[in-house]
Amino acid sequence: MDISDFPRIPLSQLPTPREYLPNPSRELDGPPIDVKRDDCTGITSGGHKTRQLEYLLGDAFDKGADTLVTVGATQLNRVRQTIAVAAKSNLRYEVFKNPPWIMRLLLLNKIPKVIFLQLL
Repeated sequence: MDISDFPRIPLSQLPTPREYLPNPSRELDGPPIDVKRDDCTGITSGGHKTRQLEYLLGDAFDKGADTLVTVGATQLNRVRQTIAVAAKSNLRYEVFKNPPWIMRLLLLNKIPKVIFLQLL
């Protein structure tokens, strides 16, 4: 199976820029050192979580979800990105602080039209 077989909603502004770091390059007396600016993907703090969300959101739309659910503290970048993506996509969102009962409900399919986003 190819990755293009999975539903995807583009969210990232790619490719992200590279930025030359003159001080470390000079200090290490080696080749030029660049850093990839994944903070410039366009959704809050960016990075690989945004790219994961593109596929999770594609799956959510493919399944007709109207709410995104994630578990974690609100200061987590993953949680902030999920909230931003839900708002941008006109979906409701719920954030739970690791309650054990939500996993049981989700596993038992007791919450209709909800996609559970637990990014690793």
